[in-house]
Amino acid sequence: MLRHLKLVSGEAYGLRVSGEIYLYLDNPQQALFYLQQSLNIEEEVLHGTKDYIGLAYEQQGKQFIAHAKPIEASNNFLEAQKSIFKAKTLFTELNAISNFGTILEDSARIDAKYAACEVLNEISPDGSAR
Repeated sequence: MLRHLKLVSGEAYGLRVSGEIYLYLDNPQQALFYLQQSLNIEEEVLHGTKDYIGLAYEQQGKQFIAHAKPIEASNNFLEAQKSIFKAKTLFTELNAISNFGTILEDSARIDAKYAACEVLNEISPDGSAR
């Protein structure tokens, strides 16, 4: 329906909003599905989608940490870092500095979580260094 009303940008927006809803409902897998679909439609229309993809990967990483899976968490935090970097690049290209502060905050938080997971990955289950 949004595609019919607003062409490609409407469809992309609708998919992005669906992804954001699933992200806030603590369902990062479904969020990634919709956010990645929206990203594939028309990237220049989707100012914040890459940032939300990064947040969905971050949320998955947190879930892996809660389930004592530091390697999987580390992989998700790395994907989050990549998405946030792409978002920073996109915002710079679009000269959309107004939203840049939030992306920088997300980036710093995810970098810290990734570093913490890397430390956990270096410690074996018995507590000794690998």
